[in-house]
Amino acid sequence: MRAATWSICCFLLLAGCDVPDFAIWNRTTFTAQPDALGVCAANAIIRLSWDARSSGEQNVAIFVGQGDAEKLFAHGGSEGSQETGPWVQPNTVFTLRSRDNRKELARLTVGSKNCGPVTFNAQPAALSACTSNAVVRLSWDARSSGEQSVAIFIGERDKEKLLAQGGPEGSQETGPWVGPNTVFTLKSRDSLRELARLTVDSKDCGPATFNAQPAALSACTSNAVVRLSWDARSSGEQSVALFIGERDKERLFAEGGPEGFQETGPWIQPNTVFTLRSRDGHRELARLTVGSKDCGPATFKAQPAALSACTPGAIVRLSWDARGSGDQGVALFARLRDGERLFAQGGPEGYQDTGPWVRPNTVFTLRSRDGSREIASLTVGLESCDPAGKNRRLGAG
Repeated sequence: MRAATWSICCFLLLAGCDVPDFAIWNRTTFTAQPDALGVCAANAIIRLSWDARSSGEQNVAIFVGQGDAEKLFAHGGSEGSQETGPWVQPNTVFTLRSRDNRKELARLTVGSKNCGPVTFNAQPAALSACTSNAVVRLSWDARSSGEQSVAIFIGERDKEKLLAQGGPEGSQETGPWVGPNTVFTLKSRDSLRELARLTVDSKDCGPATFNAQPAALSACTSNAVVRLSWDARSSGEQSVALFIGERDKERLFAEGGPEGFQETGPWIQPNTVFTLRSRDGHRELARLTVGSKDCGPATFKAQPAALSACTPGAIVRLSWDARGSGDQGVALFARLRDGERLFAQGGPEGYQDTGPWVRPNTVFTLRSRDGSREIASLTVGLESCDPAGKNRRLGAG
């Protein structure tokens, strides 16, 4: 094959023909990286590489353009590489020539390709319809556009305002002012060419949660402590206010963030109403009413429960549990010959020993601490006297 190639070339020389610059012994390489640009690229940087050692040239020159518009771009040795500035477009032509006689050694044309999609996203992509002041993170990748820098605008086309600038890829957080249906546009920083557009979507407001623990109080409760908890993050509010009372008698009780809890004082009754609102009080987010339930039975016992008829006076232990009544304190009264007398006071659960003065049929009454409401009562039973020491309760078989 090599002999045949030399024969052809010798024949061409003897015939007086010019041997082409691309003769087979010239294996000059000339490449661009990238070798193709998106059709929307206006100012890309590329790297040119060459190897012209096989041409025998010691120095080369690189020209850009064609014909009369050709201009010297760079020169170097027979092998090397060179980066352009940010001005190369698709279909730009580069020619590698001999530096001495400008003989063409190789030529390349930067290819053209469809633009890859520019991406432009918001996180979150949608906001609750009741949100008016959310923070959104915008992210973009416009490298395929060929732009070296971009600008982000906010608003509709006739009311656009510059929000931020950056490189062809990046992210940017907004302030706490983005609402549903806010429009953002990504543009070329230089030419203001629109690259992408997005609209923050709108979604239904998730329900705010507002609970009381306990959720219901005994109907006989007059001063319970309740823990209120809430989660109003889906409302978009950054802070909330808690009000107590019906609408025409509401009073501010507490303020806090969009999620939290708050204990009341010992003054909550069944059917007390609480309202969760935006901090300025204008928008109602949730409402609850503390429920009402039947009072649990109070227990009131005496030990011993009955005394012998011949007992002149005994000590009795009284025990009680009035927690179901909702009372925080109780009073014990004894009915004696001269009338009912206060005997002791205590908490809603406890016990108390009497003195040695209790007789059969003595009546004890358990009341609210202020004495106004009867909670329970008991009568010490009567047993018959048995001289042999065997007492039995009267009426027993």
